Amino acid sequence: MNRVNRSAVLRRDSESCPHSGASECRGGDKGCRLFSPLVALPPPPTARLLLHILASVAEFERELIRERVCAGVRNAKRKGKVLGRKRVVFDRHRATEMHRAGSSVREIARTLEVSVGTIHRLLKSAMANQNAQRPQSDMR
Repeated sequence: MNRVNRSAVLRRDSESCPHSGASECRGGDKGCRLFSPLVALPPPPTARLLLHILASVAEFERELIRERVCAGVRNAKRKGKVLGRKRVVFDRHRATEMHRAGSSVREIARTLEVSVGTIHRLLKSAMANQNAQRPQSDMR
């Protein structure tokens, strides 16, 4: 069997292997080795070592990126920059009054041109503030 036929057989056998990037895998009860004409794969222990080294380098680079981003955020805060999404400006008092009058959340959102979620958050915080201001009765 020449080299082309042998590689075709190996490729056909390796199609049943779920891990096509591994240097060795098990396809059911038969073991298979993968053949790549472009990259010569080292023996399995060496391949595993290289994989772990590359994973460690990738993790190290990710940590460096994270440190740089955190340093940038700290620097921006120190300079007084306001971070995050801009707050939606609308009449919060009118929204709570409309809710007390019996308007639905969708009607309030449509009238004030804000999202339904914004109105839900407002009403939730308004309820929490009311409960915090309400005096606690003595439970004896």
